[in-house]
Amino acid sequence: MSANVLTVPGIQSCKSICMSNCSRCKKKMEAMSSAMKTMRDKRAQTPPTPGRNLERELAEAHKKLTNPKPSYAEAAAKSPTPQPNHTLIVSSKDKTHTGEHVLQIIREAIDTKKSGAKVERVRKARNQKVILKCSTKEDMEAIQNKMRSRKEIKVEAAKAANPPAHHERDINLKEVTIRVRYRKRARNQLQCHPVLELSPSVHKRFLEAGKLYIDLQKVAVYDQSPLVQCAKCLGFGHTKAVCGEKTATCSYCADKTHEWEKCPRRKQNEEPKCKNCWENGIKTEANHEAFSNKCKVRQKWDEIARSRIAYC
Repeated sequence: MSANVLTVPGIQSCKSICMSNCSRCKKKMEAMSSAMKTMRDKRAQTPPTPGRNLERELAEAHKKLTNPKPSYAEAAAKSPTPQPNHTLIVSSKDKTHTGEHVLQIIREAIDTKKSGAKVERVRKARNQKVILKCSTKEDMEAIQNKMRSRKEIKVEAAKAANPPAHHERDINLKEVTIRVRYRKRARNQLQCHPVLELSPSVHKRFLEAGKLYIDLQKVAVYDQSPLVQCAKCLGFGHTKAVCGEKTATCSYCADKTHEWEKCPRRKQNEEPKCKNCWENGIKTEANHEAFSNKCKVRQKWDEIARSRIAYC
């Protein structure tokens, strides 16, 4: 014979309740039954509050405390913030043209160097189409007007939202100095990272902008240290072309028997070792490559190099 077990706090258990069915147990059971019947009757008479569920409210409160981030459904239910979409769709009327042909026609029509038109992003699409995205409505309209003279292409404006605020400040062109010092190689063989020498006012403006419009793309701008570090001996103040060392030093493990490309420690993902920190007695903080900005020796030489530059 099975029985459901109910635990009621505050009432002592009686061992004879199931064995002898004593009078004391009968009285306790009757009292409990009467109390539970009163509770059921009271609950039935009290109408539930519309729209409220105590268990659900407790569950939601617990969820907010344990997981404050909204779920995917909650995030999707919110109305999205409108974003600017100043986009032009350019296609060729000649079916033999490819996306590259359309792109060349766009370059000739816009001539960003003379017109000053700014294209934030460009990509090729299907059916000989090229998508041009601009940061402002004014740039989009200026580019659209310039390409209307080319009859071999078709220009359509995509649905656009409200443009963001756009502000330009004047620069004294007499004080502007922009000179290409050298070009750094990129992973893509068709690209490079030019390093420019700028006058103080232009240098400040470039860093404040963070992005520049060049040709049909928007590129990032970073501050380049004037410090020169040798790629052969890993020393400072000279280049590899005038280095007096006979053998190169690995910039990853400071070994002179191989270079970075063939470093076994690097290929096995072992901890690097900075040659300059190790030789200057900073062995406990030498767990980085020689060209790393974390290097204490490099930071010291960088400060010396920057002290000779007029940043303002």
